Amino acid sequence: MRTIVILLFVFAITSCTTHVDQIAPCAVSPDSIRYFTHVYPIIDRTCAIPTCHVSGFEYGNFENVSEVRSVANSGKLEYMITTRQMPSGITRGKSILTDCEITIIRTWIHNGATVN
Repeated sequence: MRTIVILLFVFAITSCTTHVDQIAPCAVSPDSIRYFTHVYPIIDRTCAIPTCHVSGFEYGNFENVSEVRSVANSGKLEYMITTRQMPSGITRGKSILTDCEITIIRTWIHNGATVN
């Protein structure tokens, strides 16, 4: 009986495999980042959703690009995404930003948070 348990255990251990997807590098060139092409889709999916960052929301209406720029220029947007305090988890799709998405938003901010 002990032999059977040991064999089952060994079989279970050896039959398990770990599959790790390769994380693609952030393929967006810093000079090519544009608000409506790169940043807005992230904001729309994770921030400007019902009950959060829409018209009348206390911490800004992210459907309005000037309010996004204001929060970006104040440093609050970068702080909230790099500390992963936002998005809060009630998003359309994934509830956290990928490192690439954070890099895109941070680069946009560092490039002057322009709308182009």
